[in-house]
Amino acid sequence: MYLTPKELAYLSDTDFLLTKRQVQQKINHLLVQTEATLKEYIQKQSPTFPEGVLYKAGKISQGENYRELPYQVLDYPRLFHKEDIFALRTMCWWGHTFSVTLHLQGRSWKLYQPVLLDHQAQLSGRDLFLCVHPHPWEYHQEEDNYQAIDQLTATELNRLLSEKHFLKLTVFLPLGEGDRLPDFTWRFFSFILHECLDTLRSGSF
Repeated sequence: MYLTPKELAYLSDTDFLLTKRQVQQKINHLLVQTEATLKEYIQKQSPTFPEGVLYKAGKISQGENYRELPYQVLDYPRLFHKEDIFALRTMCWWGHTFSVTLHLQGRSWKLYQPVLLDHQAQLSGRDLFLCVHPHPWEYHQEEDNYQAIDQLTATELNRLLSEKHFLKLTVFLPLGEGDRLPDFTWRFFSFILHECLDTLRSGSF
């Protein structure tokens, strides 16, 4: 038989397919709310971003095949350039978790790296995860990709921050707590800007 009974049941189940569509719409609405919350925070605080960062409008996208599972993403604020990345990525990976990631690479990482090294002590006790993978486009939680900062020694953390050609700092939120996502995301971003990158006070750009 070209389909197993289980596969045929899913193919024939319109309720499953319609429910999936409804869930996608609700997650999309949640990402829209998250963008609005971040936008309100940015308007009130007026942080200084690197040149070229888009902070007036976010980008919501989705796909079906990150490790063979659907995902939905909000990039806001965002700058994706061959030589420069500054992005806050809020992601729902179906079957796994919500995640919020600060991604710095190229020019932005070179500018912020010394500041973050000076503030690395503030990273402890926050349930933060640091990407240790050699490539920046993985989002799974396996040990070869993310390590909990609270489980790293100060020497290990300093080495990783000093040697990597990009930075990805991530916090995770269980799927069942999605109603917290807008607040959860802006609190993480506010912490990063105020306590780690110090952009509100430095005026580096």
